[in-house]
Amino acid sequence: PYMVIGSPECKAFCTFMAPNEARSRNPEKIRAARAKAVMHLDFMIKIYYEQLDNVRYVLHEHPAYATSWQLEKMVDLLNVPGVDRVVGDQCHYAAEVVRGTQRGPPIRKQTGFMSNSPMVIQSLARRCEGRGGLCSRSAGGGHVACNGSVAKDAQRYPRGLCRAMTKGIVD
Repeated sequence: PYMVIGSPECKAFCTFMAPNEARSRNPEKIRAARAKAVMHLDFMIKIYYEQLDNVRYVLHEHPAYATSWQLEKMVDLLNVPGVDRVVGDQCHYAAEVVRGTQRGPPIRKQTGFMSNSPMVIQSLARRCEGRGGLCSRSAGGGHVACNGSVAKDAQRYPRGLCRAMTKGIVD
């Protein structure tokens, strides 16, 4: 394939998992889930290297502050010449609350994107410049916390993010 896009489940790499493990009645279950997630990410990284070795493109997405970015194999991959990482705020790609009484407000959802395609990186680097919880997108609004049902719904890429990815790939 021309481009491989990876978006592994992020739950095991969320920053709140360490405190959860410390308070858990079954910390072994959390450690096992993390080990499985690391194994999956290692598999994906092997595929990314295969793409890079064959002068093909990769795109990897994970939350900007996920602990996965700090794993040794990921750091090594980010140090490969031509591979870059940016952070994009999904509120600028139309991420917003999609159901319930609060439908419509933006969800900032800071997301890390890694690629060896400069055009894809450029297309996914939009940042929110709003202050005090306000969004700088054209529709404005106050950011909603990305947790609970909002976070569950935000697992789906907003249409604007899909368009930005596609534009970067086409360019």
